Amino acid sequence: MDSNPTDEASVMEMQQIQQLRMAGVSRRSTFAIVAGLLVFVGFVQMVMLGMALIDRVGETRVVEVKEEGEVKVVYIPTLADEVPKVKKAKARSYEDLLKTYGADTKGLAGYRLPDITKSKPARVSSSGVEIRPSQAFDSERFPRIKSSRVEKLVEEAKSIHLSGDVVKAILKLEEAESIDSNEPAVMYRRALIYESMRNWERASDQYNELFMMGADIGAYYDIAVDKIANGVKDAPDVVPFQLGNVVKRVGADELSAQISIPVRRLSTRQIEPSQIDVRIFFYDIVDNKEVVPVPQQREVNIQKRWVTDPVDWEKEEEEVAQAVYTLPALGRSDVHLFGERRYFGHVVELYYKGELMDQYAYPGRLHGIHAKDQYEQHYDPNALPFGVLPGMEGVDGEGMLLPTLDE
Repeated sequence: MDSNPTDEASVMEMQQIQQLRMAGVSRRSTFAIVAGLLVFVGFVQMVMLGMALIDRVGETRVVEVKEEGEVKVVYIPTLADEVPKVKKAKARSYEDLLKTYGADTKGLAGYRLPDITKSKPARVSSSGVEIRPSQAFDSERFPRIKSSRVEKLVEEAKSIHLSGDVVKAILKLEEAESIDSNEPAVMYRRALIYESMRNWERASDQYNELFMMGADIGAYYDIAVDKIANGVKDAPDVVPFQLGNVVKRVGADELSAQISIPVRRLSTRQIEPSQIDVRIFFYDIVDNKEVVPVPQQREVNIQKRWVTDPVDWEKEEEEVAQAVYTLPALGRSDVHLFGERRYFGHVVELYYKGELMDQYAYPGRLHGIHAKDQYEQHYDPNALPFGVLPGMEGVDGEGMLLPTLDE
């Protein structure tokens, strides 16, 4: 059957109409999406603007509004208070201050500026001025050393030992022994070093070697006999030396002081004069209210000597040391900065082989001041007191005990 041309035309027209309708719907949906996005972006911008406005002007005020029977909450931003402008401060000159308060400073009544020039200085301590017997005493007491090279090494070892470096002193003696292994001075000096180290066994070995050399070595043999008979280590109650009656002479202006320090021998045993150490500490009083020790840099103002030199406790039971302290003259500016200083007192300490034998203080209250000063000088915050164990994590008192034995 042949198709009708009119029907084909109507079908094509209907298809075109349908295509136009679909294109219109598509255009309308795209427009709706774009319009919705623009509305959303606008809303976000309005919210951001409102938050920025709130942050800028300050707090917000909440207001409730009734509209058509419904209650709506409206947030109204409040305006921030106006901040007054402050002019930049300018430092006033000295002339402006005089105009304000007056040249006679009456306007400053009741106000006192801090005096930074008289701030309390750091407390500087010292280990005291040492007064030791002259080493020339040994040249008269002991036989002369045969080798000049050995003699020099022994004297160096002695000086180094007295300064506290026992290891270096022993090395010097080993060098001297390599030159002359039979020199008694080397053995004697080594024995003294071992005594200062509290190594009594090795010290006894050195004295035994001296004793075996016989009486031909002179004073070395006598000392060895005494050490072997009475022991190298002295008993705790044996005090070979003590201080006598310490005498002071103070100038009328209290700017100088001469101290006489008698050192009295108590023991009949053999002694080593070079092991005697007299230390004196001087104290000043500043502005008649504060007692301070003389610092180490001012110890050049202290003169020291032995009245009889060389000292010899073999003939005399008492030898006298003297110390003269002179305060330097201070100008008005020095007095203003450091205060007016006068001699206040002194503390004397007597050591033998590094152990404190006796102590004297004038006035008596200096005992406490000096003890506190020495404690602060040598205090080590990292050191623990005697009898205190360091804290150990995870270990309690019971954990420190030994486990019980099975019955």
